[in-house]
Amino acid sequence: MFVGTSDRPVPGYAIVRNTAANGALREFVTHLQPEREPVFSVPFTDPPNNVTGLVLLNNAIEEDSFVAIWVFDKDGKESGTSQLTLKPGNLRLILLNDAFKDSPGGTVRVVVVGGAKLITGMGLRTSAAGYSALVPLTPKEAPPGQK
Repeated sequence: MFVGTSDRPVPGYAIVRNTAANGALREFVTHLQPEREPVFSVPFTDPPNNVTGLVLLNNAIEEDSFVAIWVFDKDGKESGTSQLTLKPGNLRLILLNDAFKDSPGGTVRVVVVGGAKLITGMGLRTSAAGYSALVPLTPKEAPPGQK
């Protein structure tokens, strides 16, 4: 991870490698959400042709982080929620298609609700073509329940 200054956070990056069924190797570098931004969103596509994963990392050394996840459908209506605790230094991959089976896809909003605010992450989509990164976006409006 890169460490940014307090007035201009610099995100870390991830190197994603994938070997397709035909043996073709694909590799790319993508940036992660700045760890000092407590809210971010990634697109979530519905199955069966794609699987969307959410990668979250708690960069804190000693403090747990408490995270809430909302799924909004294409019309902006809430279609699922979840909460989780990330231990210091832990990385978690959440397969959104499994965690939110009844959600038709749309947008996933990640909000740090307590503990360490040093959460970073990204989205990954898999399809027949392999992996592609979903760049996290910082929303322009307050998260649910905080307006």
